[in-house]
Amino acid sequence: MRRGPSSVIIAGLGAMGGGLLRLGGEYLKNAGKVTAFDKNPATVSRSTSVKALVGEADDEGFLKALLKGQPAGFLFVNLLSGADNLKIRELVAQRGGNYIDTGAGFGGEEGDFIGLMEKSWAGGEDVPAQLLFCGVNPGMVEIVARAIARESFRGDDGPFDVEIYEKDTISSSAGKVFAASWSPETLAEEMLLTPTVLVRDGFLTVEKNAEPLPCDVWWGKERRRARLVAHEELWTLCRKAPFPIGDSFFAYSLSRRAMKALERAPMPAGNIFDFHQEPVAGYDEVLVKVRSRRSGREEARSWRSSHREANMRFGVNAVQFQVVSSVLF
Repeated sequence: MRRGPSSVIIAGLGAMGGGLLRLGGEYLKNAGKVTAFDKNPATVSRSTSVKALVGEADDEGFLKALLKGQPAGFLFVNLLSGADNLKIRELVAQRGGNYIDTGAGFGGEEGDFIGLMEKSWAGGEDVPAQLLFCGVNPGMVEIVARAIARESFRGDDGPFDVEIYEKDTISSSAGKVFAASWSPETLAEEMLLTPTVLVRDGFLTVEKNAEPLPCDVWWGKERRRARLVAHEELWTLCRKAPFPIGDSFFAYSLSRRAMKALERAPMPAGNIFDFHQEPVAGYDEVLVKVRSRRSGREEARSWRSSHREANMRFGVNAVQFQVVSSVLF
C-alpha cells in the first residue's frame, strides 16, 4: 500500500468532511497524522476517528497556529462552504503544503458571482500543488463535457452549447424538513437567494432577478420544475475550456415536494433543509449535453446514483460518495 502524505488537515466536518472520514479510511490510515477542524463544537465532538478541533478557517490566528510546524508536503483538504479559499490557499502555500477543494467558497462583494470566481481561482494555475473545484459539479461535469467535445465532435471546432442538469430526489424519514445531500445552508442559498448565471454567446451573464429563475426541464419523458442556478462550472467552462463555448446553463431540480415548498418559501428560508446522514432514499442524477452550433448535432452523457445503496454500502449518500470519491481519486 502506497503511503499517504505525512500529514493531512481536513477543514470542515459537515456533509463532505464527514463523508471523507467514512470513505477515506484506508487513505487516511496511511497518512502520518490526520487533523480535522470545524466551527461547530457538536460536530467536532462526534468526530472520534481523528483528532478534531473547534476552529474557523477565516480566523487567521487559528489557521496559522494549526499550520505552524506542519511538515513540507502536507495536504490541506478544504471541504468548507463559505470560507475565503484564496486566503486559505495562500497560507497553505506559504507553509509548503498541498491543497485541494471542491468549490468556490466565499469572496468579493455579496452577490458578485463573477468576482467570487475570479478571486477563488486567483493564482491557482501557477501553483501545481493546488487542485481547485474537484468534485462532481464543479469537477466531473467539466471533464465529461470536454470528453464529449473531444471524442464525439472530431474535426468540429464549435462553438458548443453545454447544458448541465442535476436532479436530486433525496428523502429521509427523519425530521420535519426536507433532506439535503450536502450543506443545507448553501443549498437553500443556491436555490432561493443567488441570481441566475448563464453563459450567452461565450460571455458570462448574471441575471438581474433577485433569485434563481424557475424553469421546466424534460428528464426523458418526465417534465420537472427546476431552477437555473449560479454554478462554478459555468465560469470554468467559459474561461478555461479548450473549445469555444456558445451558451451554457445549470438546471437544478429536487424532489417534487421540495420544489413546491421552494415556491412557497419565505426569503430567507435557510431552515427549509436539513442534512440527514441516514436513513435516506432517492437518487442523484446528472446529465451533461453538448451541442455543436456548426453541425446542430448533440451528444449527452448521464449517470444515476442511489442514495439508499450508497448509504447501505458506505454509510454516506450518493452525492457525498461522488464528491468524496473525486477528492480521493
